[in-house]
Amino acid sequence: MGQHPGLNPRDNSGSQCILREGQCHLDSGRNAFSQAREIISDKQHTIREALENINKVIERSASLTTGADETFSLLRQNLLVSAQNLERASENLNRFLEILAEQPSQLILGDAPPRREMDPEFQ
Repeated sequence: MGQHPGLNPRDNSGSQCILREGQCHLDSGRNAFSQAREIISDKQHTIREALENINKVIERSASLTTGADETFSLLRQNLLVSAQNLERASENLNRFLEILAEQPSQLILGDAPPRREMDPEFQ
């Protein structure tokens, strides 16, 4: 009972063969596990490096975003000032055009001459 077919319990060489074969399989299994550990170890290192690189990219992106926000804020302020200056210039130009329309001689003569009082004798 419990005997391996073709093995004689009194024959030690068959048992030795099975033990050697078992040892070979065990060594192969150990070798496979060792290779698997190396692969996993290599991949863990690669994954760590990738995560570190991703963190660096995120930090740089955040820095760029902050810089872009500041730049857009400055541009917005500059555009507001420019728009206000254009509005004032437009108002001044409109006033100038109204004065010219009412008194075209001012373009050539400048300010209107002061009003003269007429001598009552000449009226």
